[in-house]
Amino acid sequence: MELSELLSRISGGGNGGGEILRIARNGRNASLGSLVCLGGEGAEDEARQAYERGARFFLSDRPLPLPADGTVTVSEHFTDDYGAVCAALYGMPHEKMTLIGICGGRESLGEAGLTAQLLNACGNSCVLMLEDGYQMDGRRVLYTEHPSGPKEFFHGLRDSVIHVYRFAVIHL
Repeated sequence: MELSELLSRISGGGNGGGEILRIARNGRNASLGSLVCLGGEGAEDEARQAYERGARFFLSDRPLPLPADGTVTVSEHFTDDYGAVCAALYGMPHEKMTLIGICGGRESLGEAGLTAQLLNACGNSCVLMLEDGYQMDGRRVLYTEHPSGPKEFFHGLRDSVIHVYRFAVIHL
């Protein structure tokens, strides 16, 4: 997807050209074709590591000290914008599903699981999205990054849509 198309989804907009193949949340997972989304105190170090791995496109909550060929878009609403670019890159899978969010701690995890089982028992194909992975056909699929973030969430939803799930019960 073109960088300009992804940046058109964020709150302040942005510009830049280039093909984005993946989204990285740290320097270790970055490579050529990555949009690296960095926030917080370690952003500068992660940006340097990502740049060394070939990444040239960055979304951050602050300016990043990079060479001139590094494109940095500074976001005032970083978490929201990170979610927006992830959703766009992964094909807006949430638009193809009904999302049911259940908030709370460990006690509500049973409620989320029961809700998913009831939906499936009633013939509504459903996947259970957990904080650190998602349950599909009884198999737990772990995310690749911690803490889980929008990238992992939308990746899980995309996989669920591909497997023809139409409901997602989300334990928040």
